[in-house]
Amino acid sequence: MEINKSSQNKSGIKDYLTKQFYLIKSELLTLRLSWKWSLLIVLVSPISVLIFLYLLVGMKNPEYMNYVISGNIIMSLVTGTMLTLGQELGVLKQIRGFDYYASLPIKKIQLITAYLIRATILTLPSIIVLIFLGRIIFDVQININFTMLLIIFLSGLSLSGLGAFIGVYSANMEQSSTVTQIIQPLIVYCAPVFIPFESMPKIMQYISYLVPTTYVSNALRKSFVGEFDLISIVVLLLFSIVSVYLVEYKIDWRQKS
Repeated sequence: MEINKSSQNKSGIKDYLTKQFYLIKSELLTLRLSWKWSLLIVLVSPISVLIFLYLLVGMKNPEYMNYVISGNIIMSLVTGTMLTLGQELGVLKQIRGFDYYASLPIKKIQLITAYLIRATILTLPSIIVLIFLGRIIFDVQININFTMLLIIFLSGLSLSGLGAFIGVYSANMEQSSTVTQIIQPLIVYCAPVFIPFESMPKIMQYISYLVPTTYVSNALRKSFVGEFDLISIVVLLLFSIVSVYLVEYKIDWRQKS
């Protein structure tokens, strides 16, 4: 009996990973059609903000560039994951693409994971450019390590529930696009992403505890100097677990448009 259970578990894991592999592969294949425009979007916004903030503040306060670099990396991640996920699921709902995926023997989180991996891959060039500019041009200490990769993964997963809810429950793709573009600056600027926590108004300090990007920014800046922010990582992991639960058990992708 134990042998049968063990073989069934192995078969189930293999089946899950096989389905996940093909979903990721299908999403990556779509990059052939739109990768140039998608890459342009994730490159232009953070780099233009980087240059603007450097000219505005960074020239007078070089230490602030640490916040500028990490903040722009976070903006790239938010744009590439939450915003893109919400908008693309909104499109998928409008064209009744959920009817197709609902007929497949897959879990909802597998589809979201495939979207997130594709979106994260698209943000990597932007992150690499920002790290290069930070280290070479602005002399910011940035250590590339496993912690940074973990933060990049958790940042997308922790925001996936929000992006998925927006995409699935918006009336159409125009509404999902509008809502994501409203929420994006809120989760960036209501957290200590570009400014120190101590410099924020009291009300925003309290709000920031509820925003995943607060913990992404804390963990990312510490990873720059080779430190592991256990508290922020654990909180991000909790946000990620909540997102996975909401996506898998609380989102109904069979609902009518």
